[in-house]
Amino acid sequence: KKAVEMYRLACKLGATKGCNAAAEDAEVGDEATADKLYRRSCDLGDGDGCLGLAGVLHEGKTEVSAEEVALEKRACDLRCGDGCASYASSVQYGEGGEQADPSRAASLAQRGCDLRSGQACDDAGNDFANGMGVPRDVARAKAFYKKGCDLKYDVACDALTKLSGT
Repeated sequence: KKAVEMYRLACKLGATKGCNAAAEDAEVGDEATADKLYRRSCDLGDGDGCLGLAGVLHEGKTEVSAEEVALEKRACDLRCGDGCASYASSVQYGEGGEQADPSRAASLAQRGCDLRSGQACDDAGNDFANGMGVPRDVARAKAFYKKGCDLKYDVACDALTKLSGT
């Protein structure tokens, strides 16, 4: 309880990590507060805050809204690798008003991987393994899966093992 109070105080003082920590605590049971805290973090230029806000807005919905996709894009623009992974998925499947564009999605996944998102590395590996938006290239797929695995993203480890046949 005391820690959450400190996070909220830090947020009021402009520390985005405090906003995000307090928002994560509030997500279960108090989405309005989580929305407000993530929004503040995003407004202060924190990509993780923008991505967190997109997640809160998506809660309980099946369709991805244009606002969510705009927040994913902003998160990616603010150098949040997981934001790039989410935005890549929206672009891949044409969600939230985006035009489906597998080539652009593959580029976004690679950017997210460069920003150290294990999920984005796995997505980029999938793109190269399946020739989605890029030419099929097993060696590059393995390299992306390995990087995702090195970043402790277990799904990428499993994909690397499967692709390597071991």
